[in-house]
Amino acid sequence: MEFSFIYICNRKFSKFYQNNLKTLSIMKIIKSFYAFVVTMGLVSTITACADWGQMDDPAGGQKYPTKQLVATYSFEYGEKVPLFSDIDSANSKKIEAVSDKDLNSNVLHVDSTGYARMANPLNSVQLQNGAAFTMWVKTATDNISGALFSVGYNNADSARFYFTPNAQIVYSKPGQLQSMNLDENDPATYKTGAITPGTWHFLALQVTTTGYQLYVDGNKSVSDEVTNPTSTSFNYATLVKFLNNAPYLYIGKGADSDLCESWYDDIKVYRNQMEAKDWAKPNVGGSDADKKVYVQVGESDYSSAWWTTFTDYFTIPANSTFHTKFINHTSGLNNWNNWNLAVTTDANRGGTGYAEYFVIRADAYGWGNGDYSAANMSADYSDWAAFRKDMEGATVDMTIARTGSTVKVTAVATATSGTVYTETYTQNCGDGTQKIRAFMVCDGSYFQIDPAETFVGTAYASGSNLVGKADCTAAWWTAFSDYYKMSDGDQPLMINFINNNSGSGSNWNNWLLACCTDDARGGSNYKEYFILRSDAYGWGDRYSSGTMEQSFDWSTYVSDMHGANCWLKLSYGSGTVKMEAKQKKTDGTYLPDYTFTCPGVTGPDIRFFLTAELASLDILKVGYFPYYDKIFETK
Repeated sequence: MEFSFIYICNRKFSKFYQNNLKTLSIMKIIKSFYAFVVTMGLVSTITACADWGQMDDPAGGQKYPTKQLVATYSFEYGEKVPLFSDIDSANSKKIEAVSDKDLNSNVLHVDSTGYARMANPLNSVQLQNGAAFTMWVKTATDNISGALFSVGYNNADSARFYFTPNAQIVYSKPGQLQSMNLDENDPATYKTGAITPGTWHFLALQVTTTGYQLYVDGNKSVSDEVTNPTSTSFNYATLVKFLNNAPYLYIGKGADSDLCESWYDDIKVYRNQMEAKDWAKPNVGGSDADKKVYVQVGESDYSSAWWTTFTDYFTIPANSTFHTKFINHTSGLNNWNNWNLAVTTDANRGGTGYAEYFVIRADAYGWGNGDYSAANMSADYSDWAAFRKDMEGATVDMTIARTGSTVKVTAVATATSGTVYTETYTQNCGDGTQKIRAFMVCDGSYFQIDPAETFVGTAYASGSNLVGKADCTAAWWTAFSDYYKMSDGDQPLMINFINNNSGSGSNWNNWLLACCTDDARGGSNYKEYFILRSDAYGWGDRYSSGTMEQSFDWSTYVSDMHGANCWLKLSYGSGTVKMEAKQKKTDGTYLPDYTFTCPGVTGPDIRFFLTAELASLDILKVGYFPYYDKIFETK
């Protein structure tokens, strides 16, 4: 009864303060169900009552570099979507929308001297650390000089940015020092062979304040990174600013020479930086996102009442981070009919030792033990009517980070309209040495949880945690990952990475996994239980005792592993180590499962690490994924 009384009071106080907030208007363009639209996100500042937990200026003014899809050009025209309504048809020429049997969709056909112009949707958002573009492209001939895509002005003598089928990246500004312009992969000096004619390719270009990365068909083709530009050299921050302010996007125009006849489909423009799933080559006829399986918590008719429906428990060890991404669904009746998060002791609800450190809601309200403080809450909410509407279908990216005794929650909700809401809360939870738990609670709401984005561990930006050189020249036993320590009986460990090889090497020029004693390589007590190659071969003290299952097609194996998205699941219990590998090719299909089971490992603590020979491993995520098996299910 005491808990219920506190909760009811909290709700009433919350509603009282929320209804007395000063309302600020948020301008946005609502996304059409049928047509291409440009979505705009505007992060606004909050005006709140001090009693409700007004944030301090630094926290309230903080802006998170969240990825946001701001425009999509699909070229699907019909009764509801007029022809070329998504482009500036008055300033475009020699273009047409045609049906393409390979992509099973309508595409934009551009003549060799034609082009299309669109208003730059990046003008309507703030670029905090970059911008990105993805698209399907097919060219008719081996013309590698014309611009596939460009950003610039109607005046040809103004600044411009473009990229070509040679993966040439150009930014130039008339009158500027040549050293402060950008021109990478000029076909006059270097032919990349990145885009072959007559075939559809999926391109993804990411520009950041320190460099760029171009992916072709899911594989990194070219890249550049400059972290300390000089005063007389090119600065990528200048390019990001230009992309944010130039008025137009162009298809098939921007270079000094014309492009050949070409076709385009599904062009997308992103604010800030992409994720691995954005540059992965989609399946033809439908993307992986369309087929993703979510874990649903709560009833889809919004009938799940308060404190009756919960997610699983997520156990978070000391000095570790829990991350999840989910789609929030709300009845829209009240501000609190959204996600609710509880962080507790490591015990079952209502069981011995159970206590709540804090409970917070999506509408920036909460309660908890003696360490709870509303002053530690920050949010950028202002218009509650808009908030209730925007939270239906919003994608929420939530992180719970533990540093010593401090726990910080960051929840960034991106509405389908593009509006972004950010909420943070910080509190001490115990002395920082014990495990804690987190779980979410429905309240006239339900959630669709993304299994691949729900884990306890570490996520890395692509390219930031490479094993082996990006050009796949690392010699044997020269490149290694971190050590990953496990104790007998621990939860399984999963490692997710992109496997890059030269595309023409040997079967063993891919990932290798080592399982060893709890000692550093070369130490006096170091011993390898086994070293396992990706091509189902290995050695080591216990290797011969293991059992292996695989059914690879060796005639295509090297190309299958080129750019493969790999997941290794490592389990250790009762002296037996088990490795399971699930590997997705760039065409979206999976290689056969590959398993290895090795008994007789004496432990109690062991280590794993990855290495590569004439290959490069781009490690993306390492940790425990409670919904691991769901990652590989499709609808």
